[in-house]
Amino acid sequence: MPKKRKRRVSPKENENPRIVFLKRILWGSLYSLIAFFVILLILAFIVMKAGFSDSMQTMLTLAASLIATFIGAFLSLRKTYEKGLLSGALVSVPALIIMCVVLLIVFGELGVKTIVMALLMMLGGALGGIAAVNK
Repeated sequence: MPKKRKRRVSPKENENPRIVFLKRILWGSLYSLIAFFVILLILAFIVMKAGFSDSMQTMLTLAASLIATFIGAFLSLRKTYEKGLLSGALVSVPALIIMCVVLLIVFGELGVKTIVMALLMMLGGALGGIAAVNK
């Protein structure tokens, strides 16, 4: 009588789905922070050469935060096929917390622009999650 062979299980199959979900959220936050700072670096060079007004610089920063969280959510959630809206919005939370801490250190206070940026980051993350799941 032949012995039953045990099926080899890869380490990824053994992982808890909650831990996998948390890893995706944290990786997405890291991607969005990197994208945000790269976009801001590019915008800084453009603003130096073109000489935009202060209000235009604020709009560019808000657009950069939206685009960066979209990129982060899309890159981290493209292999999942469920909960795109919720997962994408959650991707922006750790990045938002880090940005708020940086803004508090640099400026000493958070204003209305920070609240608008937070809402745009949540929107960008949610849209990125939806786009990643429905690709």
